[in-house]
Amino acid sequence: MERNINQFEISKGTYTADDIMKILNIGKTAVYDLIKDSLRNNKNFKVIKIGKLYRVPKTSFDDWFQIY
Repeated sequence: MERNINQFEISKGTYTADDIMKILNIGKTAVYDLIKDSLRNNKNFKVIKIGKLYRVPKTSFDDWFQIY
């Protein structure tokens, strides 16, 4: 099944972990592992941590996702 990123876009310029979970069709643990890996190594996409919340800039994630 082909995923359309646009169906998950929100009005703000970021994705939540839940948005990424839906886009990639993976579980919560896998999403947080991916986000934390990106936060530690800054190799996949940018991550903004606000308290306990994670936000991923859409442009950064979309660019990374298009490679795959």
